[in-house]
Amino acid sequence: MSELSSHTASVVSDEKVTRSVRCMVLAVFAAILALRVLFVIHYRIDSDEPQHLHVVWGWTHHLVQYRDLFDNHTPLFHLACTPLLLLVGERADALIFMRFAMVPLFFFSLWCVWRLGVIIKSAEVGLWAAVFAALSPAFCFTFTEFRTDDLWTAFWLWSLVVLLGGPPTAKRGFVTGLLFGAAVATSLKTLALLGCLAVAAIVGLVLAGTFKTALTDRKSGPFLAALLAGCALIPGLLLLWFAKQHALHDALFGIFTYNSVPGLGRIRLLRDFIIGLLQLLGTIALLIPFSAWMARRLIAPQNHLRFHLVFLGSGFYGALIYTLWPLLDAEHFIPFHPLMVLGFMPLLIDTLARPPRLRPVTLRHALLAAVAFAVMAWEATFVRLNAALGDINHYADLLRLSNPSDYIMDLKGETTFLQRPYRFLFEGVGVVRAKKDLMPDTVPEDMIRTRTCIALRHNWRFIFPRAIAFMDENYISVGAYRVLGHPMTAAAENHGYTFHVVIPQTFAFVTAGNVVRGTIDGQPCQGFATLTEGTHEFLPARPKTQVDFVWKQAIDRGFFPVAQKLAPPPRPLSKSRNHSA
Repeated sequence: MSELSSHTASVVSDEKVTRSVRCMVLAVFAAILALRVLFVIHYRIDSDEPQHLHVVWGWTHHLVQYRDLFDNHTPLFHLACTPLLLLVGERADALIFMRFAMVPLFFFSLWCVWRLGVIIKSAEVGLWAAVFAALSPAFCFTFTEFRTDDLWTAFWLWSLVVLLGGPPTAKRGFVTGLLFGAAVATSLKTLALLGCLAVAAIVGLVLAGTFKTALTDRKSGPFLAALLAGCALIPGLLLLWFAKQHALHDALFGIFTYNSVPGLGRIRLLRDFIIGLLQLLGTIALLIPFSAWMARRLIAPQNHLRFHLVFLGSGFYGALIYTLWPLLDAEHFIPFHPLMVLGFMPLLIDTLARPPRLRPVTLRHALLAAVAFAVMAWEATFVRLNAALGDINHYADLLRLSNPSDYIMDLKGETTFLQRPYRFLFEGVGVVRAKKDLMPDTVPEDMIRTRTCIALRHNWRFIFPRAIAFMDENYISVGAYRVLGHPMTAAAENHGYTFHVVIPQTFAFVTAGNVVRGTIDGQPCQGFATLTEGTHEFLPARPKTQVDFVWKQAIDRGFFPVAQKLAPPPRPLSKSRNHSA
């Protein structure tokens, strides 16, 4: 196992052909890089991206994740990105710069795929597995986004390279365990991957005929012990640090308890679970003999176990996600697609080498390159227009509207650079928890306590009727956002206006984009006044058809009330699930 010289194929052996193939490969990867840059700048912004950036922003302001700023993800990705955000700064297009930081992770992951292909079969298999992994939908589209799953995938693929790169020594086990632990600290979905890899290892040992040998091998014990020690190190250190910050209980709640809600997503009834379990077992029953058939036909005997670990480990994980995972989102599949592409690539290369016309290596590579360029041309159609520009403009508006100390009531931190008055999140898990009365219905009280003057436009995902009614009654649209204020009701007896203030602030009185002078509670008013909580009366100097009272800071910065239908909401109503299959 320690040597890789037994691989049965190489990219090419003829020097002239090698040079031409090298040019084709460079052209393909240059096009992949160009497509990556295009996607980073133009691809639509998923609502998870600014949510992750909001947590990173919290670390830059010395807010401890979970304790001071609620989150339901593991922390390693956010901690790693904190220095980068400090360098980029709080700017409207910060998310684009953070996306560019994902590009090295993207190509490092492709290197891992290539390396795994070399270990399992040949450089040719690794090369084209990396190319088509880069173009698989979940990998191509979702890896564009700024999210924890990018670092998670890189750690997972890297751990497999180390694990399969040589004999099972204690040193290799410890390094592999460290990478497993880093992946766990980046995403809890690693536990599903580890479980599937463990099952694949047992099945692979049986299929390779080495199960009894592995049980009696003296190296197995130290290898597994070192692996477990490495796995525990990084998560353990993080938990100890959070405990020192008096945030361990909050961290455990955010990572485990908050996400463990019954009836989430697709698996809501016992019937759903039974059907999913049967589908999972059926898929496993198909994958095992197929893996055994491919290994016997295409893989050198000494590499059978390695092949089974890659093909069956990723196949079992994909089957688990498709059948029993509550939420079927694209990011769950980022590590699945490249490994399945790698698993099938030996069969594809072997199939292409069989027709006499395709036996020349250069022609075979030219055909694969042509297919790759065709796929890239199709994927480029998703970024014909700059779909990220609208969101960036909304962030710019918010930075202009707000001060750093202001609060905003949004769904899950997706407005990035401001604190939220309400602790918990109104995303997939949070909505289910709210419906089951597992989250406190305190949005109005929290907004009043923190003097929150900015809110998202009307959105059903706020879920609590009191929260929705409070914002509808006390906040007025000024474009993509709402601010404190609302249209006033005229008092018939004196042509004045009565209104109620819930949060003490300085307000302006406006109509048709102009400030209105008059009297407020009987005192002269030049168009603005600092008001206490309670009911007030405004009498304009000249009768007006309609007067609004609006948070003065918004008026001072050029944000006047507009009809809600004139401005789109600043964020998508829900996560996009495109390319999840």
